[in-house]
Amino acid sequence: MIASVQGVLQSIGPDHVVVQVGGVGLQVQVPSSALDSLGPVGSQVTLETFLVIRDDAVTLYGFPTSEDKRLFELLVGVNGVGPKLALSALSVMSAEEAAVAIVSGNVDALSKVPGIGRRTAGRIVLDLQSRMEQEWGMPVAIVQQAHGELAAALGALGYSPSEIHSAVAELGDLSELSLEEQVRQALQRLAG
Repeated sequence: MIASVQGVLQSIGPDHVVVQVGGVGLQVQVPSSALDSLGPVGSQVTLETFLVIRDDAVTLYGFPTSEDKRLFELLVGVNGVGPKLALSALSVMSAEEAAVAIVSGNVDALSKVPGIGRRTAGRIVLDLQSRMEQEWGMPVAIVQQAHGELAAALGALGYSPSEIHSAVAELGDLSELSLEEQVRQALQRLAG
Protein backbone atom coordinates (compact mmCIF):
# COMPACT_ATOMS: atom_id res chain seq x y z
CA MET A 1 0.00 0.00 0.00
CA ILE A 2 1.16 3.53 -0.71
CA ALA A 3 0.84 5.44 2.59
CA SER A 4 2.05 8.84 1.39
CA VAL A 5 3.48 10.65 -1.61
CA GLN A 6 6.08 13.41 -1.50
CA GLY A 7 7.30 15.16 -4.62
CA VAL A 8 6.93 18.08 -7.00
CA LEU A 9 3.44 19.25 -7.94
CA GLN A 10 3.46 18.81 -11.71
CA SER A 11 -0.14 19.77 -12.58
CA ILE A 12 -3.51 20.52 -11.01
CA GLY A 13 -6.84 19.32 -12.39
CA PRO A 14 -10.41 19.92 -11.19
CA ASP A 15 -10.36 16.89 -8.88
CA HIS A 16 -6.80 15.61 -9.02
CA VAL A 17 -3.14 16.53 -9.02
CA VAL A 18 -0.11 14.96 -10.65
CA VAL A 19 2.86 14.60 -8.30
CA GLN A 20 6.30 13.90 -9.80
CA VAL A 21 8.03 11.28 -7.63
CA GLY A 22 11.41 9.97 -8.73
CA GLY A 23 10.75 10.46 -12.42
CA VAL A 24 7.20 9.06 -12.28
CA GLY A 25 4.09 11.26 -12.40
CA LEU A 26 1.40 9.93 -10.06
CA GLN A 27 -2.18 11.08 -10.59
CA VAL A 28 -3.77 11.52 -7.18
CA GLN A 29 -7.48 12.21 -6.64
CA VAL A 30 -7.87 14.93 -4.00
CA PRO A 31 -10.81 16.78 -2.42
CA SER A 32 -11.47 19.97 -4.36
CA SER A 33 -11.21 21.89 -1.07
CA ALA A 34 -7.55 20.82 -0.80
CA LEU A 35 -6.45 22.12 -4.21
CA ASP A 36 -5.82 25.68 -3.01
CA SER A 37 -3.75 24.57 -0.01
CA LEU A 38 -1.25 22.54 -2.05
CA GLY A 39 0.59 25.53 -3.47
CA PRO A 40 1.57 26.42 -7.03
CA VAL A 41 2.74 24.03 -9.73
CA GLY A 42 6.44 23.29 -9.15
CA SER A 43 6.23 23.34 -5.36
CA GLN A 44 6.97 20.42 -3.05
CA VAL A 45 3.90 18.61 -1.72
CA THR A 46 3.27 15.79 0.70
CA LEU A 47 -0.03 13.92 0.63
CA GLU A 48 -1.33 11.18 2.91
CA THR A 49 -2.68 8.57 0.48
CA PHE A 50 -5.17 5.73 0.23
CA LEU A 51 -4.93 3.22 -2.62
CA VAL A 52 -8.08 1.62 -4.05
CA ILE A 53 -7.66 -1.38 -6.34
CA ARG A 54 -10.68 -2.50 -8.36
CA ASP A 55 -11.05 -4.87 -11.29
CA ASP A 56 -11.21 -1.98 -13.74
CA ALA A 57 -9.02 0.67 -12.10
CA VAL A 58 -6.29 1.47 -9.60
CA THR A 59 -6.91 4.86 -7.99
CA LEU A 60 -4.76 6.78 -5.54
CA TYR A 61 -6.58 9.23 -3.24
CA GLY A 62 -4.58 11.93 -1.47
CA PHE A 63 -5.18 14.22 1.48
CA PRO A 64 -3.24 17.14 2.96
CA THR A 65 -3.77 15.94 6.57
CA SER A 66 -3.94 12.61 8.35
CA GLU A 67 -7.36 13.60 9.76
CA ASP A 68 -8.75 13.93 6.24
CA LYS A 69 -7.35 10.52 5.33
CA ARG A 70 -8.73 8.89 8.49
CA LEU A 71 -12.21 10.32 7.89
CA PHE A 72 -12.03 9.11 4.28
CA GLU A 73 -11.14 5.60 5.50
CA LEU A 74 -14.04 5.63 7.96
CA LEU A 75 -16.50 6.85 5.34
CA VAL A 76 -15.56 4.23 2.74
CA GLY A 77 -16.11 1.60 5.43
CA VAL A 78 -19.81 2.52 5.58
CA ASN A 79 -22.05 0.34 3.41
CA GLY A 80 -23.13 2.34 0.35
CA VAL A 81 -20.36 4.95 0.59
CA GLY A 82 -17.62 4.51 -1.98
CA PRO A 83 -14.41 6.45 -2.48
CA LYS A 84 -15.99 9.01 -4.83
CA LEU A 85 -18.75 9.81 -2.35
CA ALA A 86 -16.29 10.03 0.55
CA LEU A 87 -14.09 12.37 -1.53
CA SER A 88 -17.16 14.47 -2.34
CA ALA A 89 -17.90 14.80 1.40
CA LEU A 90 -14.36 16.06 2.05
CA SER A 91 -14.69 18.47 -0.86
CA VAL A 92 -17.79 20.07 0.69
CA MET A 93 -16.80 20.11 4.37
CA SER A 94 -13.62 19.90 6.37
CA ALA A 95 -12.83 16.75 8.34
CA GLU A 96 -13.64 18.60 11.56
CA GLU A 97 -17.02 19.83 10.24
CA ALA A 98 -17.89 16.32 9.06
CA ALA A 99 -16.81 14.82 12.39
CA VAL A 100 -18.96 17.30 14.32
CA ALA A 101 -21.93 16.55 12.03
CA ILE A 102 -21.50 12.79 12.52
CA VAL A 103 -20.97 12.92 16.29
CA SER A 104 -23.91 15.29 16.81
CA GLY A 105 -26.14 13.21 14.51
CA ASN A 106 -26.67 16.07 12.08
CA VAL A 107 -28.16 14.18 9.12
CA ASP A 108 -29.18 17.45 7.44
CA ALA A 109 -25.59 18.71 7.20
CA LEU A 110 -24.36 15.40 5.80
CA SER A 111 -27.18 15.15 3.27
CA LYS A 112 -26.07 18.47 1.73
CA VAL A 113 -23.11 16.62 0.22
CA PRO A 114 -23.87 15.84 -3.44
CA GLY A 115 -24.76 12.16 -3.71
CA ILE A 116 -25.53 11.66 -0.01
CA GLY A 117 -29.24 11.49 0.70
CA ARG A 118 -30.93 11.36 4.08
CA ARG A 119 -30.85 7.55 4.16
CA THR A 120 -27.09 7.37 3.49
CA ALA A 121 -26.44 10.24 5.92
CA GLY A 122 -28.40 8.36 8.58
CA ARG A 123 -26.36 5.21 7.89
CA ILE A 124 -23.12 7.20 8.22
CA VAL A 125 -24.23 8.59 11.59
CA LEU A 126 -25.41 5.19 12.80
CA ASP A 127 -22.20 3.40 11.76
CA LEU A 128 -19.66 6.05 12.77
CA GLN A 129 -21.05 8.12 15.64
CA SER A 130 -19.84 6.03 18.59
CA ARG A 131 -16.62 5.06 16.79
CA MET A 132 -15.74 8.70 16.16
CA GLU A 133 -16.54 9.63 19.75
CA GLN A 134 -13.99 7.01 20.85
CA GLU A 135 -11.31 7.54 18.18
CA TRP A 136 -11.53 11.31 17.77
CA GLY A 137 -12.43 12.10 21.38
CA MET A 138 -15.44 14.21 20.41
CA PRO A 139 -18.37 13.28 22.64
CA VAL A 140 -21.57 15.20 21.99
CA ALA A 141 -21.12 17.09 25.27
CA ILE A 142 -17.79 18.52 24.02
CA VAL A 143 -19.36 19.55 20.73
CA GLN A 144 -22.04 21.37 22.71
CA GLN A 145 -19.49 22.98 25.04
CA ALA A 146 -17.48 24.33 22.11
CA HIS A 147 -20.42 26.56 21.25
CA GLY A 148 -21.91 26.91 24.74
CA GLU A 149 -22.78 30.61 24.60
CA LEU A 150 -24.27 30.28 21.13
CA ALA A 151 -26.30 27.21 22.17
CA ALA A 152 -27.54 29.04 25.27
CA ALA A 153 -28.55 32.09 23.22
CA LEU A 154 -30.43 29.96 20.68
CA GLY A 155 -32.10 28.02 23.51
CA ALA A 156 -33.25 31.31 25.04
CA LEU A 157 -34.83 32.17 21.68
CA GLY A 158 -36.92 28.98 21.90
CA TYR A 159 -35.05 26.61 19.58
CA SER A 160 -35.01 22.91 20.43
CA PRO A 161 -31.73 21.10 21.20
CA SER A 162 -31.87 19.23 17.88
CA GLU A 163 -32.31 22.49 15.96
CA ILE A 164 -29.42 24.03 17.88
CA HIS A 165 -27.13 21.03 17.19
CA SER A 166 -28.03 21.17 13.51
CA ALA A 167 -27.32 24.90 13.18
CA VAL A 168 -24.08 24.79 15.20
CA ALA A 169 -22.71 21.78 13.29
CA GLU A 170 -23.32 23.46 9.93
CA LEU A 171 -21.48 26.63 10.96
CA GLY A 172 -18.10 25.07 11.75
CA ASP A 173 -15.47 27.15 13.58
CA LEU A 174 -16.87 30.44 14.90
CA SER A 175 -14.22 31.22 17.50
CA GLU A 176 -13.11 34.43 15.81
CA LEU A 177 -16.62 35.90 15.56
CA SER A 178 -18.48 37.87 18.22
CA LEU A 179 -21.45 36.19 19.92
CA GLU A 180 -23.85 38.50 18.05
CA GLU A 181 -22.36 37.46 14.69
CA GLN A 182 -22.49 33.78 15.71
CA VAL A 183 -26.19 34.12 16.62
CA ARG A 184 -26.91 35.98 13.38
CA GLN A 185 -25.30 33.25 11.27
CA ALA A 186 -27.02 30.50 13.24
CA LEU A 187 -30.41 32.18 12.78
CA GLN A 188 -29.79 32.41 9.04
CA ARG A 189 -29.11 28.64 8.98
CA LEU A 190 -32.22 27.92 11.03
CA ALA A 191 -34.37 30.11 8.79
CA GLY A 192 -33.01 28.50 5.57
